[in-house]
Amino acid sequence: MPRSVSPLVADQHPIEHDASSGRARRGFAWGLVACAWIVGLIAGWVGMFEPPFPMLILSFLAKPLLRTIPWVTVALLIASLIAMWLGHRFGHVESWLRRMSRGAVALAAFVLLIGWSRFQTGYATRSVVINASQAQLVGTLFAPRQLPAPGILLVHGSGRFDRHLYDWAALLLVRAGYAVLNVDKRGVGESGGFWRDAWQEPTYFRQMINDHVAAVEALSRQPEVVGQPVGMWGVSQAGWVIPEVAALSPVVRFTVTISGPTVPFGDEALFSRLAGDEDHFGWNPPLRPLAEIDAIVDTVTPSGPDPAVALTRVTVPGLWLYGAWDNSIPVAKSVQVLRGLIAAGKPFGVKVFPEANHGLMVTRGPHRHLPPRYADGVWGTMLQWMREHAPPP
Repeated sequence: MPRSVSPLVADQHPIEHDASSGRARRGFAWGLVACAWIVGLIAGWVGMFEPPFPMLILSFLAKPLLRTIPWVTVALLIASLIAMWLGHRFGHVESWLRRMSRGAVALAAFVLLIGWSRFQTGYATRSVVINASQAQLVGTLFAPRQLPAPGILLVHGSGRFDRHLYDWAALLLVRAGYAVLNVDKRGVGESGGFWRDAWQEPTYFRQMINDHVAAVEALSRQPEVVGQPVGMWGVSQAGWVIPEVAALSPVVRFTVTISGPTVPFGDEALFSRLAGDEDHFGWNPPLRPLAEIDAIVDTVTPSGPDPAVALTRVTVPGLWLYGAWDNSIPVAKSVQVLRGLIAAGKPFGVKVFPEANHGLMVTRGPHRHLPPRYADGVWGTMLQWMREHAPPP
């Protein structure tokens, strides 16, 4: 005789299945909401404040990402709204969770609008083609609303990176009222020719100087800049490039150099190796005390191009900013060279930020920031100096 099954027992499994399915749907829905909220916050945060470390990461991961973040955030916000509807439609949502979801979407939308306004308004861009020796260089000109404006040529650091890695600097400077030209190096990105490592081929270093002379003179002829002073702004390896170009081209009227060495190639290479070259931005203390490394470098015969020679021929104002905890370049020796030139009457300025690394960020020590951001006063110091020497309209 067949065994009877209690209706209560028979219905237990469907009830459990429906409950678990509802929890899964709600979990998925709230996961989408959380993603949209986080991305919206990042987009607005990057736009609201001085450029923090995430801006560097975002501009490095994808060329157009800084321009597409608002659209991505809009898409995620729409997805979050759909997810919220699904959560309400297919499962019970506690009242406090419902209120939190509404607040999250409202906050993400608010931050998105701020980020959008900071990134997408107040300037225009267009491509510029520069005829250099045996190659055409391609760049982007960032133009502010008020024109004509003082022009700035961005000078990149070492490595084979295209110009979009430095869009964050162009955005900051164009929002300050400057017309900024950001150019791909020879053989990189959209520029023609062949790229070579300046460390390994000194002849390419001279070619790189000539390319930047062509670029800065092309910038001076752009209608957005005509009649306004033209300067150069660069980081790291730019410490060797900018003095040479400023000494050669009469159109250069001012220069700004971030963590740029004023010592020969060989001195910088030895210092960087002894300090721990693999930790380029100084997340950890150097392998030896910086003073000890400087003493070792002093015992070596200088080799390679020496920017101090070109600096003796530069007559235009220049500003150098350094981090005291730089593991990449010998800051103490570079500052010593500059102070000697200042004492001789050169119109230069120099400032060292305590505990800052090669990128002028505070990433370790008692005052480190999480997430990392620039040392206090970096951009204020730089922009104030620039407004004094080349005020925007």
